[in-house]
Amino acid sequence: MRVSFYSISYFVKVLGIVDDHGTLAVIIVIIFAFVERLVYVKKFKN
Repeated sequence: MRVSFYSISYFVKVLGIVDDHGTLAVIIVIIFAFVERLVYVKKFKN
């Protein structure tokens, strides 16, 4: 979780430079967190 959080913050910094509004970065972070939670739940169900 910590590693993925740092990678998210890194992507936000990179996308923040490309996207001035930062909307794209926010959307990607939300999708990434949602996918990570699904993977986390699937690991415990197996």
